[in-house]
Order: sequence, then structure tokens, then C-alpha cells
Amino acid sequence: MSRRRIGIGLTLGVVAVGVGGWLVWSGTEPDRASRRQGGGLALALTTGISEVAEISAPHRCARLSSDIEAALEPTPARVLGGRTLRRVGARLEVEPALDRTLILGVVSEARGEAADLAAVRRAFVDAGVELVVSLGGMGVHRQHIEATLGALAGVAATDSAATDGAEPGAAAEARWPLLAIPGDWESIPDHRAAVRALSARGVIDGSIVRLVDIDGVRLGTLPGAPDPGRLLAGDDGCVHTGDDIAQLTATLSPHRGVRVLLAQVPPRQPLAAGLPPDAATTTGRRRTRARAAPASSSDLGLSGVHIGEPELAQALLTTPVDVVLHGLAGPDSAVVEDTRGMAIGRPVTISSGGLDPLAAAAAELTGAAAPPYGAVIVALRPDGVTWRRIPIQPASARRP
Repeated sequence: MSRRRIGIGLTLGVVAVGVGGWLVWSGTEPDRASRRQGGGLALALTTGISEVAEISAPHRCARLSSDIEAALEPTPARVLGGRTLRRVGARLEVEPALDRTLILGVVSEARGEAADLAAVRRAFVDAGVELVVSLGGMGVHRQHIEATLGALAGVAATDSAATDGAEPGAAAEARWPLLAIPGDWESIPDHRAAVRALSARGVIDGSIVRLVDIDGVRLGTLPGAPDPGRLLAGDDGCVHTGDDIAQLTATLSPHRGVRVLLAQVPPRQPLAAGLPPDAATTTGRRRTRARAAPASSSDLGLSGVHIGEPELAQALLTTPVDVVLHGLAGPDSAVVEDTRGMAIGRPVTISSGGLDPLAAAAAELTGAAAPPYGAVIVALRPDGVTWRRIPIQPASARRP
């Protein structure tokens, strides 16, 4: 319901209360027609109040259902980097499949300077990244979100360079889609306005496109934060619930290829980093005994405590998902990369690190653990996953 209709409902409701009060005050017995009109006006008041309560609450942008998918307007297919991108409901199909390895570039909390973003973009080009994923934390307002996503977009703003500080010619080599998922910073109206402005450059809204099928891999997005108190945009932000998580994992689980869950918030660990030794899980290809959780975790906050989401961890224990890529927190010093490969068969959690110079400075001053400054490149194959970090020194630290 629009704000205009809400206003009309409230106005009519106030009139209804006024008419009722006048009738009571005047002692006039209302006839049948008056009672019918009063009932309609009272309904308008109730509806208006209900809609105001809903619109003042954070957005529920993580719901995934057939009704929501049916309401999405179809979009024409487009060609990017020699592939066709076609959205069907909330699912994006990327065809043709080029091989059985998907190379992702993953970023989060990218509130750094243009030079830092340009360095990440160059690393993505050099690695042959096929899809860039922004996990959230790009900013609250449109101008900040648009500037950050634009610096990482797969299609350049001009023929010479995509961002300030990018090397000439680097932009022309990049032709990846950018899947932008709103997290705990983003205002949903501002996020969607920024994505619309960048859609011609290959930027896709990860709160509308919830599933991506590419090279045999299925990626599912979990936008938003688990609690309204974590939203920097307040009521304009997005929350997700346990039901949203269950719907997403249930949609991912039947896929016969590699299944990847994308979220800004990590699962609580060690619960989701590895199943208990006596548990078993069905991977979709075989039933296997789960391995014990590793000593390290990827959900450590600045204070050194686990800040992951318990409901997401619990869902991963019961519904098979192969890989979780998340932001917001970082690994301890024992896990910065795995270039040997980790077998599919239990949830593998990988932190993207972040590009927030303030968090890096705070960690340096306090001696606390912080997510690695930079981004991560992830290679997904049917039999496993490898990743390596792109370590970057903040531009502010490089100045004399």
C-alpha cells in the first residue's frame, strides 16, 4: 500500500472517530446507514494504522516464496562477457557454462578509498574472476553505495577506466556481473536506487535475485541482518528471520552441484564450521560422516568473541550447504587462505575480509583481531573449494 493511501486511511479514520464522538456527545442515535459508514471509516483507520506500523518496521527483503517470485516483473536477457544472463523469478541463469570451475571475487564492508577499490578490481581482472559478489556494508545512502559498487562493476563507466586510480585498459578487460547484496549498513530504498542506476554496468540486486545458477554452481543470497538493532539505516534497512534462512537453505539443498550461501553475517562457530563428530549429512551426491570442527573460526569480532548468527548455524547443521561466504568478521591468524583445496561434504565457511579503514585502524590501536583488509578470490569446483586473499594496505596508511 502506498504512503498516499495510508494517509487517506488515517484521515478517514480520524473522521470516523470524530463522527462517532459527535454522535455520542449529541446523544443522537445513529441509523443503519450511519452505522455502516462509521464501520467503513473505522476499518480505514485500522488499515491505516496497520500499514503505518508495517512501513515503520525494517524491510523484510529476505523472504523467498512463490508468491514473491510471481510478483517480480520479468527482465529482458542481456549478454555480458560472452554469456547470457536471464532472470526467471528470483533466479538468475548464466549461460552457457564455460567449464566446471567458477571463480568468484568477494568483497564486504568496502568503505575504503578509490585506490583500494581499484587495487581489488585489478586483482580480480588478473585472476580471471567470472562473478563479483558484494556481501554488504557498502554504505547507508545511495551516493556511497553507488560509488563503491560502481568502482567494482564489471562494465566500465567509460571506455578508458571504471574508477579513479584504475589503470587504463583494466576496465575494458572486466566483463563480470556484480551481485550486490544489502547488509546491515544499506538503506533498502537507497540500495535499490543505486543498483538501478548501475544496472547497465552489470550490477544486480541480490535482494531481488536470490539464486544464481552458473557453471554448475548454485549461489543463494541472504540479505540483511538478523536483528533490527544492527541496522545502521534503521527502519530503512533489511532484516532476515529464521524462516527466511530455512526457505533459502531448502531451496539450495536439492541442487546437485556445489551449493553456496552468501551472507554478510557469518554463522555462529564452531557449530557451523564443522558438524559434531557423531553427526552425518547428506551432500546431495553421497552420504558421509561429518568431520569434527576445526579449532579456528571465521566469525571472530574485534573483541575476539564469536559474533556469528546461531539460527544460520543451526540451519546449516540440518540442511546441506557446501560453502558459506560471509563478511563482517574475520578468521583468526591460523586461517588466511587454503590453496590446497577443501573437500565438499561439510559447510566450509570463508570470510571475505573487509575494506573498512576505520575498523583496521581501531584494531591496530586496541590490538584486537580484525578481518583482513582486502578481499578474497574463491574457486569452486565439483570436488572442492580453494581460496586466496588479496591483502591490501589501506591507502591512508601508505601516505607519508
